[in-house]
Amino acid sequence: MMGKRGRVYLLGWLWAALALGLVGAARADTDDDRAQCDGVSHFMAADISRETLEKGLQHVIEACTKVITDKSRFTDDLAKRRMANQMIGTVDTTDPTRPTDLADGFGKRGLAYQLLGELPAAVADYSAALKGRSPMDAETASIRLNRGAAYLHMGDWDHAIADFNDALTRDPKNRAADNILVSLGAAYFGKGDQGKALESFTRAMKLNPASALAMMNRAALYLNRGDEDLALADLNQAMKQHANNSGALISRGAILARMGRADDAIADYSAAIKLQPNNALGWLGRAFAEESKHNRAAAEPDARQAIKIDPNSAQAHQLLATLLQADGDAGGASAELDKAARLDPQNPRLFTLRGDAALSVGDRDGAIAEYGRAIAIDPTAVSALNNRGVAYLAKSNLRAAEADFTAVLDLNAGDREGAIADFASALQIEPGNREALRHHGFLQQEKGAFAVAEADYAGVVAQDAKDQDALRGRGFAELSLKRYDAAIADLSAAITLDPKDVAAYRFRSIAYAAKNQAKLAMADLDTLDRLGAGSGAQAQTCTATRFGKTVPCSVTTP
Repeated sequence: MMGKRGRVYLLGWLWAALALGLVGAARADTDDDRAQCDGVSHFMAADISRETLEKGLQHVIEACTKVITDKSRFTDDLAKRRMANQMIGTVDTTDPTRPTDLADGFGKRGLAYQLLGELPAAVADYSAALKGRSPMDAETASIRLNRGAAYLHMGDWDHAIADFNDALTRDPKNRAADNILVSLGAAYFGKGDQGKALESFTRAMKLNPASALAMMNRAALYLNRGDEDLALADLNQAMKQHANNSGALISRGAILARMGRADDAIADYSAAIKLQPNNALGWLGRAFAEESKHNRAAAEPDARQAIKIDPNSAQAHQLLATLLQADGDAGGASAELDKAARLDPQNPRLFTLRGDAALSVGDRDGAIAEYGRAIAIDPTAVSALNNRGVAYLAKSNLRAAEADFTAVLDLNAGDREGAIADFASALQIEPGNREALRHHGFLQQEKGAFAVAEADYAGVVAQDAKDQDALRGRGFAELSLKRYDAAIADLSAAITLDPKDVAAYRFRSIAYAAKNQAKLAMADLDTLDRLGAGSGAQAQTCTATRFGKTVPCSVTTP
C-alpha cells in the first residue's frame, strides 16, 4: 500500500480543484461583516500571490467570526424572549433571522480555514455548520463535500469516504456529482483500495465525459499501478477537451518525465507555467525534469521559484538541497534539508540526505545520528543502513558496520543491482572506503564486470597490501580478463598469507595451465588434493571471510 505522504503528493492538486464553490451564493446583505464573510467565494479561482491570499482569508475569518458571534448572541436573546413570553402566555411570532444564518457563517469560515490549510479548524466549523441545516438540502451536501475534502488532506480516509458518500446520498441529483465521485475515488485511493478508486473515477467520467479532474485522477491511479500508457491516454484525452488546463499539463509532464521523455515533460511544464505562473507544482516539476537531464543551472532557479510560491513544499526544499550539494554548497544544502525535514518530519529520505551531507564534511557522528533517524522511521531504508555502515567503518566500529552491511545484504537479497547501487552511493560519499570497495567489487565480479571488480580490489590492496580476500578477488578478476601474469602474482600473494587458501590454488592452477606451465598447474592441483579440496570437496573446505562471517568460497567467488 502506498504511504500516506505519497498518496497526498500524487493527488496534490485535488483539494484546490474540488467543488468547494458549492457553498451557497452570497445573499444580499448590507452588513459589512456579512459581505466580507460571503466574499470567501472570490478567493476560489483568484490568481494571486500566497501572501495576498493569506491576508484576504484572514480578513474573511475575522468577518465570519463577527457574524457567528452576532448571530449566536441574537439567537440566545431570541430564545430567552420566547421563553419569557411563553411564561406569560404571549405568542411571539417574530423571527427576523433564518435558522441557517449561523450555519452560513460557520460554513464560510470553514472554507476560509480550508483555503489557508488550517484543516482541523475547517472540520470543526463545517461540523458546526451541519448542526443548523436541514438534512436533505443541497447546502448540506456541499458542506459534507468540503468537510470530506478536509479529512482527505488530513489523511483521514474513512471519515472522508463517509462524508463523500453522504453528500451523494443527500443530494443525488447534484450537478457536481462527478466531482464528488472524484473526491470519493481519491479517498479510496488514499486508503489503498485501488479497485473502488478506479470505479469512482470511471463513474465520474461517465457522468461527465469532459471532466478533466476525473481523467487526471484516473491517470494518477494508472501511473501508481505502473500503467504509464493508460495514464498518458487519459491525460491526452483531457488535453483534447481542455487545452488550457494547467493541472492536466502538469500531470502529463510528470508522466512524460517518468517515461524518460524529459524534453516533452519540460514543454508541458513550461506551458502550464505560462497559463498559471503562481502554481508551484509547474515550477517544481520542470525543476525535477531539468535535474534529470543534469541541467542544474536551469533546475535551481525553478526550484527556488517553487519555494517562493509555496515555502511549505518539502519536495522543493529537498530538490534544492540536492542541487546545492552537487554544486559543492554543503552549507546551503544542509539549510534546505533542515527546512524540508521540519515540513515533512516522517520522510526517511530527508534524514538520509542530511546524513550524507554530514558525512561529506567529515561529521561522522552527525551522519550516524541522521541515518539513525531515517532508519527509525523506516527500518528498510537501505541507503541509510548502507551509509551508516560506511560512517561506522570510518570510526573503526567494525561490529556496528558489519551489522548494517549485513542488513543491507539481507534487504537486497536477490537484488544485485540494488546492492551495487547502494555500495556505489557509499563510495561517492567516501571513495576510499575499503569495505564498500571490497563488496562493490565482489558484486561486480558476480555480474561479470571484471574490469570494474579489478579496480575495486586494487583500491583495497592499495590501502592494505596484505588483504587476502582482495588479493584473491583481484587475482580472479585478472584471470577472467586473461591477464595471467598479474593473476598469478596476486594469487601467489594470497597463498603466502594463507597456505591453505583453496580458492587461490585453484585459480592459480588455471592461470598456469593457460600459460602452458603444466608442471606448476599440476603442483597446485596436488596441493588441493593434499588439502582435501579436490573437485568434490571444494565447497566444504574452501572458505573466505565476508562481513566477518566464514562462508564457502563457492559463495564468495564465481
